[in-house]
Amino acid sequence: MDAELRRLERAARELPDDAARGWALARALGRAGERRAELLALAALARSGDAEAAGAVASAAPWPTAAWRGPKRARRPGLRDAPRVAGKAVVPMQGQLGFTLATDEQLLLIGEDEVRAVDVARLETTFRDALGARASGGVGRAWFGLRGSDLVRVEAGADARMRIVETGEGRALCDLPLQRLGPVAVDGDLVVGQLWDGAGPLVGFSAGDDPGREMWRSEPSGRLARLASGRAFLVGADRAVIAHEGRLGRPLWSAPTGSFGRLELIGADERVVLALGSELDDSGYNLLVRGRRLFVLDAATGDRRFVLRIGAPVRDDVTAALGEDSLVLLRRDLAMSRRGCWLCAVALDGAGEERWRVPAPRAAEARQPAVALATDVAFVAWPDPDARAVCVAAFDLETGEALWETAVGAPEAADADGVIAEVGLVPLHRALLVLAAGLGETVLARLHEPGVESEAADG
Repeated sequence: MDAELRRLERAARELPDDAARGWALARALGRAGERRAELLALAALARSGDAEAAGAVASAAPWPTAAWRGPKRARRPGLRDAPRVAGKAVVPMQGQLGFTLATDEQLLLIGEDEVRAVDVARLETTFRDALGARASGGVGRAWFGLRGSDLVRVEAGADARMRIVETGEGRALCDLPLQRLGPVAVDGDLVVGQLWDGAGPLVGFSAGDDPGREMWRSEPSGRLARLASGRAFLVGADRAVIAHEGRLGRPLWSAPTGSFGRLELIGADERVVLALGSELDDSGYNLLVRGRRLFVLDAATGDRRFVLRIGAPVRDDVTAALGEDSLVLLRRDLAMSRRGCWLCAVALDGAGEERWRVPAPRAAEARQPAVALATDVAFVAWPDPDARAVCVAAFDLETGEALWETAVGAPEAADADGVIAEVGLVPLHRALLVLAAGLGETVLARLHEPGVESEAADG
């Protein structure tokens, strides 16, 4: 960069709100062929509200197509009749399990040290990508997302890297170094992370045609928590929920929630953000709470749609799933004096009116239950240590009527004490995948309507 460019850069930094100085720098960089630096200068102008700069950035780095904006709500008719187990498979994956549906034909299983793609019909592994010990936790943790059906993996820490894998054949499309990152979130061909292990600026990277290119950076006022539908959501030190525009990085809104001891973002999509605030006790263990509130915020504006009071006495006792027009909650009260569990649906439009509530007593004492939604059915799953199985129940999403309940035996996924560590559900077209993870293996089971055939072998 020559002396004139350096002079213009210093002038723009001295008065960052001076649009004339910003444009002088951007145009000079363009004439010099410094395309990356020019886009960063335009992004800085766009964040200050310059519409012309925003249009220039949008034209140079177009927003991903609708198919690349992260996971969509399921528009699949659910499994309404009592099912049969059409197939089972055992996958030797250890530790905590993450999973996502890459396509209607392929499931991605994300373990502590590997990722596997599994054919949904045959329940067979189609490719395996070893991660190594660096993905197991701490600053070396890895984050995952989908770009279409391609797997985007970002390793955080001092040796941060972005790796994009084609899930059909397991072919690596790119493997590039990044700056020191953590935490990180991936949404389609957009990657947002915080530098220096969450203490530094918020940075947006491309995972599209020019992977690894820095699109913008912004000084955050909180810690990155989620990335959904092109918006980065953070939790501020004052327990406010903060949103940044994912394409340009400019702040969108900040929504205060109150003086909670703990605030967690437990869900987000293009419509709403779910923020769970907990009033902690004074024991110092952060396990017991005096009360809870679930804030349902508008994702575009930060306005409160409604607030639900949840007087639960322990953590990890609220499981939520977002449907087309409702929020489904599995709420457990584990106080010794009033142990119980219920499933309820709350309307997203309006003041949060409860549409229905039904008891789900068998899930009351289970750890890590799972909730998943099809278009017309709500599914709940929980481990049954006595039967060494996973129990699954289905409810009509409109009325709450119980449709069926069944148990899927998974002895391969249980440890010596018969404990299944984690369960998961993936709704398909009038079918359901059930996942049971143990200490050494994960069992997949595919449930079908009684008259539907499957290519997977019975297990």
